[in-house]
Amino acid sequence: MKKTTFKPQATITLYTPFTVKMEEILNENPPEFKYHIDYFNYLLHLVNDISIKRKDEGLQSTPLYSTLLKARLGTDYRKYLDYLVQNGILLEDRQYVKGRYSRKFKFAPPHDSAVLLPTPITKPTLIKSHEKFINLGTEGLRLIPEPNEKDYQYLLKWYDKRLKIDYDKSRKHLFDLWNREVFQDTETATQKYARRMVPVEKINRAELFPHFDTTAGRLHSPITQLKKELRQFLTYEGQKLVSIDITNSQPYLSTMLFNKEAFERNKLGQKIMLYKSRATENYYHYSPNSFSKMEKKGIPSDISLYIQHVASGQFYEEFAKVLIQEDLIPSTEKDNRKYAKNIAFRTLFSPNRHKQFVREIQLFNKTYPNVYKNFAYLKRGYREHNTLACLLQNIEAEIILKIICKEISKTFPKAPIFTIHDSIITTKDYYQFVKEIMERKLTEIVGIPPQLSIEEW
Repeated sequence: MKKTTFKPQATITLYTPFTVKMEEILNENPPEFKYHIDYFNYLLHLVNDISIKRKDEGLQSTPLYSTLLKARLGTDYRKYLDYLVQNGILLEDRQYVKGRYSRKFKFAPPHDSAVLLPTPITKPTLIKSHEKFINLGTEGLRLIPEPNEKDYQYLLKWYDKRLKIDYDKSRKHLFDLWNREVFQDTETATQKYARRMVPVEKINRAELFPHFDTTAGRLHSPITQLKKELRQFLTYEGQKLVSIDITNSQPYLSTMLFNKEAFERNKLGQKIMLYKSRATENYYHYSPNSFSKMEKKGIPSDISLYIQHVASGQFYEEFAKVLIQEDLIPSTEKDNRKYAKNIAFRTLFSPNRHKQFVREIQLFNKTYPNVYKNFAYLKRGYREHNTLACLLQNIEAEIILKIICKEISKTFPKAPIFTIHDSIITTKDYYQFVKEIMERKLTEIVGIPPQLSIEEW
């Protein structure tokens, strides 16, 4: 197979509200500065695109990061934003703290509920910048070096026009969903429909542009942005796709924090240093349940229980039982596992101070006290509560993208592979082989056999 390189195109497609006739607006009210219409359309696209990448389907304002805007639009970016605000196209949230929060924008009515239409841009420098991903993460967060796409050609080469989506069925599915949601809130339902259609449009136009973030090294693409129910409409060279997913992946990977051999083998001490400004490689050795303490006193029973529940693939189900016993799952909740998963994620990833007023987090602490202590140790420090989340995502990205996908490509070079973070997607012809490699490599790396779930799309 030929090596794929991502060269800048002559035009690329952005998505802007059909109610904003940018050329007409500029003709009627010319800006008092030298401008390019593509920059206006890019900003209109960005307000929605960032929300789509963040899976934010509501009407909340979108943060626009100055670093990103300067890199793509130059130092005049603020003039473009001011023009859009002054002409009633965007609304600006002026609550801004330098170095902590970026200015936020959203569309003014009626543009906030307008369908998004494909809008081509042709400015070469903007196209080149757009295709080169610039991190959209939290400003001030310590970041990893940007992964080099050349090192991942064994994976990126599959992101091409052979990946198809049934456009008509996807649109009908989303329209049916809009019909159910529109009675609750017409504006929100319409905006959700518009945003959900964008990844469909991108795949349909073969504008996949896979890119790595520089927060954890995860790979992002229209596949990761696509609403889950639409995955059934994807094919590769006419073949249906199959997903192999790591069950309770974040808790599963976190077990390496209690396994000295796995911790040292995977150099997690060095990874922690990426996200904690003052940490040394030995930082974790001073944690409440350090490896030296566990070697002397034995592994605390709650840590053993946590590992047991995670290894079984039933961690969320087991934690749901505890929540039910304490009457902490609402009677209206239809999916206890999903509820327990959300609580577990809040425990893993929220600031330590949240424990004071969230009963569910307090219950996690009560059930797995020594596990919680080590998690809290990693999250402590000013604006460093992201450490545990970023660490686990970085571990996941390295294992899935750099190790397992590379092994799959080496062993089965004709097997198409795509990823959605902790899942690897391939065709029916290859999924059993992919599953076997995932089981073997994860067991070698983590030290515990994974529980994998198979989903035919």
